Amino acid sequence: MRVAVCEVLGEILVRVLCGDGLDESGRADRDRFFDILQEHLHDTHSHVRARVLQVYTRIVNSKALPLCRYSEVMELAVMRLMDKSINAVKSAIQLLAAFIAHNPYSCKVIQAAVI
Repeated sequence: MRVAVCEVLGEILVRVLCGDGLDESGRADRDRFFDILQEHLHDTHSHVRARVLQVYTRIVNSKALPLCRYSEVMELAVMRLMDKSINAVKSAIQLLAAFIAHNPYSCKVIQAAVI
């Protein structure tokens, strides 16, 4: 049941609550959903932790993660690298790879290096 809730939250975040055009209540809902996902990263079941990391990977790949949440989610992913479950570690590595592939600052770094 917890995995299903996380999957639904991820789909809502990717399809409905993404972008800058959200009103105040939409932003509040988005932040609440991200808080719920973060709570599930500390779940006792490793399968739930792994699935939440996979949901975050899908959110990052869809470019639906707000910039203000990048460092927070990245810290949580790095913490999961020390997880006792290999599935959670694998999912954390995939999430960090998605962060690198979809880095919102990469264009700015490349442009700054050229100048």
